[in-house]
Amino acid sequence: MMYSWSWGAFAIGFVLLILSVIFMRYATKVADMFGGAYSKYQLYSYIAAGASLFIMFNLHSFIISFLANNIFGGVK
Repeated sequence: MMYSWSWGAFAIGFVLLILSVIFMRYATKVADMFGGAYSKYQLYSYIAAGASLFIMFNLHSFIISFLANNIFGGVK
C-alpha cells in the first residue's frame, strides 16, 4: 500500500490533538470530579495525543491494513 495524503484525516487528527491537549491540561480537575488517580487520566490523554498524531499523518491506514492482511490473508 502506498502512502497517500488526506486532508480530512489531517483535520480530524488535528481536532483530536487539540482536544487531547485540552484534556491533558484539565486532567487533574477531571480526576477530582470522577475519582481516580491523576496519572491514569494523564496517561489516557497521552495515548489520545499519540493516536491523533497517527491519524493526522494518515498512518492509521497502514496499521489497519497490516493487521487485516495478517488476519485475513490479504489480497494475492
